[in-house]
Amino acid sequence: MNISACNLGIYSSMNSFKGTAVQAAPKRTMGIERELPNPYLYADCDNFNFPYHKKEELIADYRTKIKKVIFDSEGKPDKRITDFLDNQKFEIETASGTKKSMTVKEAIKSSVREVHDFNADLFHATGWREIGEDIIRNGFDPDKISRTKLGPGFYFSGGEGGAREYSNCVLRAKCEGKCANVEPSFFEKITSAGVIGYLQDFIGLPHDSYSLNNVSYELCAKIFNEYARHYLVDELGIDMAYGSSGRFETCFAVYNPKSISNIRFV
Repeated sequence: MNISACNLGIYSSMNSFKGTAVQAAPKRTMGIERELPNPYLYADCDNFNFPYHKKEELIADYRTKIKKVIFDSEGKPDKRITDFLDNQKFEIETASGTKKSMTVKEAIKSSVREVHDFNADLFHATGWREIGEDIIRNGFDPDKISRTKLGPGFYFSGGEGGAREYSNCVLRAKCEGKCANVEPSFFEKITSAGVIGYLQDFIGLPHDSYSLNNVSYELCAKIFNEYARHYLVDELGIDMAYGSSGRFETCFAVYNPKSISNIRFV
C-alpha cells in the first residue's frame, strides 16, 4: 500500500489521545527506532473526517510493518524482546495482596500451587458453529487466544452446563497432561503491573495516537501472552490449569494445544 505525503498534512489529532499509562519507562530500549514506521504518516487514523475504509487500510499497513519488526521469520518475538522480559522486574501483586519486585517468570512460578496428572473430557463454548467446525478440522490456534485470567489459553468448563452459560455451540474434547492449580486471576495481576506498556516503550511504539496505540498494545499483548504460554508449557511443563474464573466456581485454561484431542460437537 502506498501512503501519500498528504497524510502528513493532518496530524494535530494525534495529540488528542493518550495511550495507557505505565509506571515508568524501562531502563533499556530495543534500539530499533529507525526500523519502525513513522507514526506521522498514519496521522489520518485519528482524523474523524477521514474515510473509514482508508483508516482501516492505514491501520492494516501499520500493523503489518510493526509485525515485521518485532517478530522473526518464524513468527516468534525478536530475541531482544524475550531477553528484556527475562530480566526486567515489575511490581506485581502477590497472592497475599502485597506487591513484590519480580520478573514475569518469577510471578508465574510463584502462582502455581500444585501440579498433577489430568485426563478427562472438558467442554468449550464457541460463538458460531463455523468456528467450531474450523477447530475440529484444524485444532485450537494459539494465535486466536483472547482469554487470560488463568493464563493465556483455551478455556473449558468441567461440565456441559457451564459451557452453555456462554453459548449453545459447545465442543467436547479430551484434555490430557500436567494440570496446575493456580492462584485466581494471577495473570491479570501480572498484566496490571503495566508490563504491556513497558513493552511498548522498550520497542519504541507510540502512545499518543489512539488508533496506533491500540495496534501496538494488541501486538505487545500477543507477544506477552505467547512468552508466558511458552514458559508455562516448555519450561514449567504445565499443559493446563484450573482455578476460579470469577463467573463460575472453577474453569480450565489449556495452554498446550497438543494436549487437546478428540474434539467434537456435543
